[in-house]
Amino acid sequence: MATSDTEEKAYMEGFRDGRRAMAASVARRLFGLKSEKEIAFITGLSPEELASIRAEEEERRIQTETELAAYPMEGLTFLRDVALSGTALVEPSFVKTVRVTLGLTQAALAKKLGVHENTVGSWETSELPVRIRKATYEQLLFLLGKSEHSS
Repeated sequence: MATSDTEEKAYMEGFRDGRRAMAASVARRLFGLKSEKEIAFITGLSPEELASIRAEEEERRIQTETELAAYPMEGLTFLRDVALSGTALVEPSFVKTVRVTLGLTQAALAKKLGVHENTVGSWETSELPVRIRKATYEQLLFLLGKSEHSS
């Protein structure tokens, strides 16, 4: 089946958009690890595109901090009754609070905890308390305490 010129152009635009989205995702992961020049070389994004992505990330960070500031930590209970030995039920807001307080991405927190980054994402977006290993919960508390002492 032959494709029309219009179909070919639409396909190529979608391909470029998809590649751009993938490059933007890679760039977000490299911010703070590589120089702007290195990120541009790796991703093929222009300095203007990188600046735009960085601005979006900063806006997202500020929005998250603003949302978290609306919920003071005093009086919140993060650990719930636990049915299974060796696990803890933790509020999703606690995981996000720790991550944002530490200034980490989901991937960076996942690496520190020894879990997959998708796990941290699912913890944060859950509508119910999440079950995590007690050792992981204690590690979150340790990281949070360490952060408060360095402030």
